[in-house]
Amino acid sequence: MKKCTECGHCCVIFNHVAVSRFEAELRGLKVVLAKKIFPKKENKKDEFILKRKRVFWGAIGKWVYVCEYFDIETRLCSKYQNRPDICRKYIYCDQDKRVQAEWEKLIRGDDAQCLRT
Repeated sequence: MKKCTECGHCCVIFNHVAVSRFEAELRGLKVVLAKKIFPKKENKKDEFILKRKRVFWGAIGKWVYVCEYFDIETRLCSKYQNRPDICRKYIYCDQDKRVQAEWEKLIRGDDAQCLRT
């Protein structure tokens, strides 16, 4: 079983972490309607995504958008015990070539479109 390496990649790269209204209320998560953030994306129903915040990540010397619950200093989730199911199931690892490629673009300064889950 993969373990979290506390690198922060998944908390930065994925900008569309979908959660249900029920899960958001149950876990006390800050969410926003996806269609407000991504108006061109077709939403067959009201889809909620985790809120994000803009922070300066000194380790890479860039401003980035990260999950609302990601602590940039500790690289830990402040909602770890109450994190969404998707965050419980997905663990970034070096074998995930798609995420690694997006991460490298971010570090290089390419205006990479962050991955959407």
